[in-house]
Amino acid sequence: MLLIIGCGQQEVKQLNIDADISSIAVTTIKNGSDFVIEDEIKLNEILEIFKEANKEEGIVDMADPEYQLLVTFEDGDKKILYLWLGEEGERSSLMKAEDTHTIYSISSEMTSKLKALMSV
Repeated sequence: MLLIIGCGQQEVKQLNIDADISSIAVTTIKNGSDFVIEDEIKLNEILEIFKEANKEEGIVDMADPEYQLLVTFEDGDKKILYLWLGEEGERSSLMKAEDTHTIYSISSEMTSKLKALMSV
């Protein structure tokens, strides 16, 4: 019997945000208006949406984002995400500010939840 076990590096297909979030500062890029989400229930639901985001293959060529999200984690770390929020029945897209060559998609169902949580 021959058993071969490979230990290759697996490509990450999710947005990979799994730390506890303390707040999300949302800035609307067009008009500069902003608000902060600090409600723990909303933050946990948004975190679950982020966990569902899937990496899209191919070359990224996007218009300017609609929103900038400054995500602050419980440990004080911060991450900037760009968000293109789809209309009802459409998917949305997220991008990490430090990796503008990769985009992550959010299903139309999760887009509806995200819109409700952001009240837009």
